[in-house]
Amino acid sequence: MYGHVPFLIKVRNGKNISMEPARENRGSELTDGYESVATVEQMFETMKKACERGDNVVATFDSQLGVPTYFGFSNIADPPDKADGFKLEKLTPFAK
Repeated sequence: MYGHVPFLIKVRNGKNISMEPARENRGSELTDGYESVATVEQMFETMKKACERGDNVVATFDSQLGVPTYFGFSNIADPPDKADGFKLEKLTPFAK
């Protein structure tokens, strides 16, 4: 199993305006899979789809903003190392 390169994703008005690696790839790290979680709405939709499939879903949320800070999911029939997970490292809201 390979790790992912962290990404810096910028969103404005619910739309992804840029998505780029936060650092260089250190070898065989993955750089795909972020499209399904590029906005908060997409994070919730991805979690909803995992629940509807019957996957195991684990999530934590920011107590002030209510956005996911981490969520992971795996199919109950898959081995534990096949789980997918996403962690929100930093959230900087834009001024309105």
